[in-house]
Amino acid sequence: MLLSCALPVLLASVASATNLFVSSYAGPVTTLELTRNASAKGYNLQTTSSTNECAYNASWLLFEPYHRVLYCIGEGLDSQTRGGLTVFSASDDGILKKTDQHDTPWGGVNAAIYHGKAGNHSLAIAHYGGSAISTWTLDNCGEKTSATPFQTINFNMSAPGPHPQQNKPHPHQVIVDPTHKFLASPDLGADLVRMFAIDPNSGTLSECPALSVDPGSGPRHAHFVTSPGKHEGKEKRSPSNETVVLYVVAEIANTITAYKVSYPAQGGCPTFTQIEQASTFGSHALPNNMTAAAEIAVSSDIMIVSNRNDNSTYSANGIFSRDTSNSTIISDTLSTFSLNSTGSFDFVSLFPAGGRYPRQFSLNRRGNLVAVALQLSSKVAVISRNVTTGNFLQQVAEIELEGQITSVVWDDGDEEC
Repeated sequence: MLLSCALPVLLASVASATNLFVSSYAGPVTTLELTRNASAKGYNLQTTSSTNECAYNASWLLFEPYHRVLYCIGEGLDSQTRGGLTVFSASDDGILKKTDQHDTPWGGVNAAIYHGKAGNHSLAIAHYGGSAISTWTLDNCGEKTSATPFQTINFNMSAPGPHPQQNKPHPHQVIVDPTHKFLASPDLGADLVRMFAIDPNSGTLSECPALSVDPGSGPRHAHFVTSPGKHEGKEKRSPSNETVVLYVVAEIANTITAYKVSYPAQGGCPTFTQIEQASTFGSHALPNNMTAAAEIAVSSDIMIVSNRNDNSTYSANGIFSRDTSNSTIISDTLSTFSLNSTGSFDFVSLFPAGGRYPRQFSLNRRGNLVAVALQLSSKVAVISRNVTTGNFLQQVAEIELEGQITSVVWDDGDEEC
């Protein structure tokens, strides 16, 4: 089902259009076009193309805009023996062409690009089901639209954790720190944020002492921020004279924990000091015992976290840019927090995500729109926000797609990786 603005499309000329790429466990990677009317009062969201060439249950997309390369991670839910990495080149109108494909350890759910061998770049993949991190060499940051397997790091636990989903190590994400010298990986099963030093000559990852989090909390995703509370809007490359904070979202405990990151003056691995911990629902009580925090993003001094399975009821009036006739909706939520200069954070508000199970979301380059991957609603919702206050305004578009939606990314960047 395609929803658009209330103004008739025939009466509005197109002012601008942006592509988005969407992955689904069912297989398709879909290109969407989001169009804003010249009246500036609404949006249209429609499918323009689709491909089924991403191998093994697409779980995560990573778009490198400078060379227009899309990396698709396949989790391998059907086989539970192997996953996949598929590389696509993307045309300006969002049509994807497969250029490379590899089998990987199974359970890939997240990926990140980091500085690798001899000035080239590398791709790291977190394998939740396979208890591993794999790395791949990307020639000239993906300019040749291919990947070469480089390193696989396997993890073990001496005993299972207190929750069923902690039966073994489950790395759920890989992120690069602001110095570009370290890689972090929240491990939901082991209650660790694993840390790795990046060899600048070879691109090899070497394990550092991990950050231990609360037992049974289940860290899922995290985000580094440089100089919180100063409206930087973007992390600096060199944080030597800046405060660096790591914000960790725990899926099982539904908490956000802030840690100050300290880098030894003589080199070596970073250390962490806890600053604050709070519920992902802020001042609100957890709606039920099935809630599961998921994604985190930071735009300027505003932190956004998605909550799954809270199944809250909202009046649709004021939420949608369309006539809702006093209806209500059942929706999970997005939480908003403001960041302070000390690294602490304050709860601001909850806003409906537009449906069930917001597994992932991403902000466009301007920060005025958030695209939400609603896994169990099988749709993508686009929500507008005030870039100054960080407040969500209303849902401006949505579209239903095939299968469980796992990620959505914007095609609106031009930064060299």
